[in-house]
Amino acid sequence: MALDENGYSQLDLPTALTQVRGDLQSNFSPNIDLSDGAFFGQMARTLAQMLIENDEKAESVYDAGFIGFSDGVSLDRVASNYGLVRKQAKAAEVTLSFIGAANYVITDGTVFMDSLGNEFYTLEPVQLDVNGAGKTTAVSNELGDAFNVAANSIQNAQLPVEEIETVNNPADAAGGQDMEADYDFRKRVMQAALANDSATHNGLITAMLNVDGVTAVKIVENDTMEADAAGNPAKTIHFYVNGGTDEDVGTAIFNRIAAGVATYGGKSSVVSDVAGNDHTVYFDRPVQLPVYASVSVNATSDFNQTDGIDDIKTAIEGYVESLTMGEDVIYNQFFSNLYALDGIVSVTLDIGTSVDTLGMNNLKVSDYQLPVISDDNIEVTFNES
Repeated sequence: MALDENGYSQLDLPTALTQVRGDLQSNFSPNIDLSDGAFFGQMARTLAQMLIENDEKAESVYDAGFIGFSDGVSLDRVASNYGLVRKQAKAAEVTLSFIGAANYVITDGTVFMDSLGNEFYTLEPVQLDVNGAGKTTAVSNELGDAFNVAANSIQNAQLPVEEIETVNNPADAAGGQDMEADYDFRKRVMQAALANDSATHNGLITAMLNVDGVTAVKIVENDTMEADAAGNPAKTIHFYVNGGTDEDVGTAIFNRIAAGVATYGGKSSVVSDVAGNDHTVYFDRPVQLPVYASVSVNATSDFNQTDGIDDIKTAIEGYVESLTMGEDVIYNQFFSNLYALDGIVSVTLDIGTSVDTLGMNNLKVSDYQLPVISDDNIEVTFNES
């Protein structure tokens, strides 16, 4: 191993063997038998291999100090230099609306479910009014992005009672997130290295990506005195933010933009300043573009058939999830992830925005669309070669 102005040079087997053989001759005798079949020859190879393994660990320790190579706890420590912490798993939050018996009290902790059995429990009691209507906030029983369920999906009580006729969530659940993976955390740290959380364009992107649940941001500034081609009024800033609750996104925008800057968008959030005055912040959500894939692979016996389908889906999802808002889905980019899997011999892949449009083509994405994909959108078949 050598560490100099050229960086870290890996130790190879011939160099390690030469070093170990020299040490053995120095410590025992210059005339010892170091041939492969001899005792000292076998010892030399064993010790050389141990040196190489120790060198690899030392290189990992060296690389852990750099954003692009660190992972796990090492990445957490590098991120702390930029004031960042890994996003933790969080429960999803949703507003539930009820119709039932007048004046009936729904206690806190009452559980309601969607058709998949995902459970949400009420945070506080709610008394239905004289017309039998009421609403309250509920959170998912488990943590994760999967519990950001769609509007009108929570319609069942875990323990039905006659006094509750209907339950529904008029809007999507939001705020649920998985523990941030190294890949996503590393991207945030790299963004922070480019620009600190601030009121600059890049600083605003950094600030928004640091909001819990936010996965993509695009900012459109219109600094002219006229509306632009997209309809943004003069002297406005338009945020497109994927993920996070409306409240968290609105608060982050208000706390970062300069005073007097007007925001624009179809969604809004009311934020109070330190003096107690309310301000309305506007922004938008990107349109999610679903991506579908059908993949057929030929594989050797080295291919792990137990976990193979999940590995293939993860490889496909990894590329799609790396795309930013407005970035086209490039057909050929899927293959590097797929061929990186052990045992894959050949791959046939079709992609599309629906099961009826699958083909071997790139997918065009508009400026304010975000490509998304899930396990259910991927069909996998494989054959053993």
